Amino acid sequence: MLAGSDRVVALRRLLDERFPSARRHDSRRIPTGVPAVDDALGGGLQTGSLTEFVSEHPSAGCQLSLAALLASTRANRQRVALVDAAQSFDIEGFDDAAVAHVVWVRCESLDACWRAADLVARDPNYAVTVIDVRGFPERMLLRVRDSIWARLQRACEQAGTTLLVQTPTALVPNAARRLAFSLPLPADALTRGRAELIAMLPVELKRQRYRAREHAG
Repeated sequence: MLAGSDRVVALRRLLDERFPSARRHDSRRIPTGVPAVDDALGGGLQTGSLTEFVSEHPSAGCQLSLAALLASTRANRQRVALVDAAQSFDIEGFDDAAVAHVVWVRCESLDACWRAADLVARDPNYAVTVIDVRGFPERMLLRVRDSIWARLQRACEQAGTTLLVQTPTALVPNAARRLAFSLPLPADALTRGRAELIAMLPVELKRQRYRAREHAG
């Protein structure tokens, strides 16, 4: 009997064979605006793939990285869908212009989060779909079925969009790239500007998987 991950691979291969029109789009990079992240990722988030940002501490900078991404996509006239599973996004400090390109989906449960994410990840009008599941207990997140992540990955591959998942611990099994924000911000962070903190934000690349198509491009 095939293991769960083997079944997902076999299913994806079958879908590629039966539906050739749903091949992956040519990939490109979407800058996040965080120098350390963009350097680690070779220029930014990869379209058609799933990236995981792990925030190991509440004040490790994951919220700052999101602010930088919103500013970068705004400057590049790209739309963003933010699926806020635990309603943890703090909109204070953002003026209307800074979030005018963002569709903010506040969810009441994880199930609602998956339904919303499945819809927006398939919509090519959104350059980036951010799913933030921070705020839920780790034991609950670790019970999320692999098939949910596989379906979301497949959706962004077909639409040529980017999927970014913000988590409190490494939990996305099929993440093509995983970066960890493992160090808390400096003690004097409140006295520094957002731009300065973003410029010095440290991250660690934990996983980097390449596809043959990326090398070919």
